[in-house]
Amino acid sequence: SQPPHLLETGEQVRLARSGYVQDLDTGALADWATTQNLSLRLLVKPGDFVLPGMPVAISTLATSCLEGALDRGLALGSARVSSVDLEYSTRQLVEVAVRALSPGINDPQTAISVLDRLGAALCELAPRYLSSGVFLRDGRIVLIVPATDYDGLVDTMFHMIRQNATRSPAVLIRLLEVLRAVSLCEHDANRRATLRRHADLVMEDAEREVGNRSDENDIRQRHLICLHALRHQHHDRPSEA
Repeated sequence: SQPPHLLETGEQVRLARSGYVQDLDTGALADWATTQNLSLRLLVKPGDFVLPGMPVAISTLATSCLEGALDRGLALGSARVSSVDLEYSTRQLVEVAVRALSPGINDPQTAISVLDRLGAALCELAPRYLSSGVFLRDGRIVLIVPATDYDGLVDTMFHMIRQNATRSPAVLIRLLEVLRAVSLCEHDANRRATLRRHADLVMEDAEREVGNRSDENDIRQRHLICLHALRHQHHDRPSEA
């Protein structure tokens, strides 16, 4: 995880340009900070919109080259680019599911398809580590960028769908099935705790909101199956720090 108080104050760097952050050249920025013997904390990440004159970074040293280095390291454009913006592409999918669950549309199958795709994304992520956002050179922190953590990503994926699916037991059941399926390919203990938290949230919502006893029992059964998978899968990979 990122050091909590590093680079909270320092020389603010602003850009005259505006636009969405479409890409970050973190390697070039880290190398440049090393040659300048300074450290940078970026205040923006892919998907953020930069306003003219808005602070985009904090530096431990003031140098006339700062704005030029950030100008080269940050690619700004008129639109968000989902290929480098994990949270944005996730939110686009979630928005499709939430719209499908609205009373005027009532299309649970579309929401279920979205859950399947989100589950597939989490299984693809299972063998990978998410960047802490901290870049070192010769043991020294030279660059910190805002990072997406697993907890936040899974919250983005499932909170709104669950909250809008309280009248759709089929979607809640599929959410539990997806969480179970992800648990079969995810061995990290911290990530599995996140999956367990979301499974429990589904059950809590079902107990409070689902009026049909039979539907509630079906959801409870899927919850128990999910918990069984989460308890008994072997932890082949050490937890992330």
